[in-house]
This record gives sequence, structure tokens and C-alpha cells, in this order.
Amino acid sequence: MRIVLILTIFFFAILSGAFVYADSLIGQKDTLQADLDTKRIEIERLEQEIEKYRKDIVQNQGRAQTFQSRINVLLQQIKKKNLEIRLIARALDEIKLQIKKTERSLDETVKDIIAQRAFLAEQVRALDEQRIDKTAFFVFFQGGKLSDTLQAVQSILAVQDKTKQAYDTLQSLKEKLSGQKETLQEQRDEQSKILALQESQRKEIQVKEREHETLLQEAKQKAKKLTSLVELSKGTIEKLKNEIYALQRIGVTVQDALRLGALVAERTGVRAAFLIAVLEVESRLGLNVGKGTYKKDMNPNQHEAFLALMRELGRDPETTPVSKKPSYGWGGAMGPAQFLPQTWNGYKEEVARLTGHNPPNPWNIEDAFMASGVKLSRNGASAKTVESERRAAKIYISGNPNCTRAICNSYSNMVLDKARDIEDTLKNNQ
Repeated sequence: MRIVLILTIFFFAILSGAFVYADSLIGQKDTLQADLDTKRIEIERLEQEIEKYRKDIVQNQGRAQTFQSRINVLLQQIKKKNLEIRLIARALDEIKLQIKKTERSLDETVKDIIAQRAFLAEQVRALDEQRIDKTAFFVFFQGGKLSDTLQAVQSILAVQDKTKQAYDTLQSLKEKLSGQKETLQEQRDEQSKILALQESQRKEIQVKEREHETLLQEAKQKAKKLTSLVELSKGTIEKLKNEIYALQRIGVTVQDALRLGALVAERTGVRAAFLIAVLEVESRLGLNVGKGTYKKDMNPNQHEAFLALMRELGRDPETTPVSKKPSYGWGGAMGPAQFLPQTWNGYKEEVARLTGHNPPNPWNIEDAFMASGVKLSRNGASAKTVESERRAAKIYISGNPNCTRAICNSYSNMVLDKARDIEDTLKNNQ
């Protein structure tokens, strides 16, 4: 009797601790969700402010390009980009909270799996004991009553049913765990892209601030616009160098970018400035382009397609450069357009038809530009409207034209801003 009492007390003590732990987890979940809701509200407010500045910029750019109006546009662009940085910071906070929430869910699922395995093991032991000690035939042949025999059968069936339920629950938990791991990896990949965008936006502000300072100096000195076509062209090229500095790091000159942008625009219907802007932003996100190897930096599920491409091009896979993987996720993107091997396979036939290069090469600048142009055109950018280009940019970064995540909004805004800057520079040279 004393042993039974001690076991009962011990059982309730464990149960009480479990309830306290469960309450603690619920409290932590509620806090995380509240934090996430707060961040999302801040992000929505910032996006509304950014959209207002975007409209003001477009309106001002349509006016006469006096010194003062150009200065006003630059000031608005700087304010807008500062808001973009704040938006990206909030998005980074949000994704960190999401990662924390997912990691906590992972921990809970692992604990559930451990508990379910223990329960399943207990049910298997109970089933074995039922089969050995209390089978219907054992009861019946020992002279037992028919009711005892039926009770023994029911007992065995009940244990079997619990065993099956425990097994099914365990399988469901394993599937849940796999899904949570995939979600965590996606969240970490997004975190890496947001960090790259944040750094890129900071550099953009520095460029705009330098341009603003230059305009102020010109206004103070009452300098007149150069009329010499040669001098103006040099100035335009210097400005474009600032606009596409990341592309230059991977061997694309301003002249190449303009020539290939015009070529692709003619053959795909995509606006040249928009195409160059997409490739510039992609190059910034992959600043380690050409510093990685496929074995170390590429997701293994891309290896087969990559090796097949290497055989097709006659290249050595061991020495062919790909993008390095970031802190989270995988690298392995190829060339200026940053296509993964499997993605490249979906575009190479069209690229070969348009460039005459067979097989096309993702490290060839013309092929890379054409592949991006084909992809953007397929996704609607050939309509050349702000909305169609915004949707195409979102597909380029996420695969979803209706993506509303901060990474998609920041990426598409940055591409459209960059395209506008490039187009304005080219117009001023006419």
C-alpha cells in the first residue's frame, strides 16, 4: 500500500511539472507571436511611406530638370532609401523572430517524437505480454470461462489498436519535423538575402548623397551644363559606372551592359534599363560570384545538372567557379545572371536560338544577359509597365509574382529604382 502511495505521488509530481512546462511554452509562443504582429504592422507602415515617396519622385522627375528640381528628387530618393533600410531592418527582425519560432517548434516536435517513441515501445511490450500470458487460447484451454476468453481477446485488440495509433502518430510527427526543417532552411536563406539587400541599400544611399553634394556644388558655382557631346558622354559613362559597379566586378563594362541590354531588348521586348538593373542587383546579392566550387557551395540536388552542363561545355567542374554559399543556405549560382544549373536547363534552348550559341554558356556575358531577358519576358516584363516589371522582379527573386514578403518588396523596389536611374542617365545623354 505504501509503495502504491509513493508511486501515485511521483506520477502526479511529473504530471504537474509537464503542465508547468506546457504553460511556459504557450507563454513563449504568445510573446513571439505578439512580437511578429508588431513587426508586420511596422513593415506595412514603412511600405506605405515608401510608396508615397516613390510617387513624389515620379511626379518631380516629370517636371523641368532645373538644379532645384533635381536636388529635390535626390533628397526624396535619399529619404526613400533610408526608409528602405529601416524596412529591411524590420524585415530582418521579423525573420529572426520567425526563425526563433520555428526552432522552438522544432524542439517541441523532437520532444513529442521522443515521447511517442517511448509510448510506442511500451505498447509493443504490452502487446508481447498479452500474446504470451493472456491469449484467448491460453484462457480457454485452462478451463476459463467464455467471458474471460472474450475479455482477453478484447484486451489484445485494444493494445493492438493503441500500438497502431502510436505508430501513425510517430510517422505524422516525423513528417512534421521534416517540414519544419525545410521551413527553417527557407527562413535562413531569406535572412541571408535580406542582409545582402541591406548592405546594397547602404551603398546606394552613399552614391545618392555624393550625387546630391555634387549638385549642390554645381548650383553654388552656377555651373552650366556641358554642351560638348564628347565631354557629356564621358560624364554619362562615369555616372553609369556608379550605377552598375557590381556588374563591373564580374567583368561587364558599361559599354557591354548597354550594348547587350539593347540587343536583348530588341529580341525579348524587355526594357534594356530594367534588364541591366536586375542583373546589377543580382550581382550585388551574389558579391562572391566566381569564388565558390560546386562540391563545397552548391546544393547536392543540383550536382547532376551541373556536371551534365560541364560535359556539354567541355569545362572542368573542379575549376569552374560558382557563387559561394552565404551564412545560411546554398550558393552554386552560375555567371552574371546567377542561374542555378536546373534553372538554366529551362532556358538554354531559347537562349541558343536567340544568340546562335549552341550550346549556350551561363558564363558568357551575352548568353547570361539573354537568359535573364528571356526569363523576365516570360514573366511579363515585356509589357514595360511599372506593375508588370514589379511582378517580374518578384518572380525573379521568389518565384511568386504576388509575393508580399519584405524581401520581395525591397528587391523589386531596388530594381525599379535602379532601372529609373539608368534610364534617366541615358536620356540626359540624348
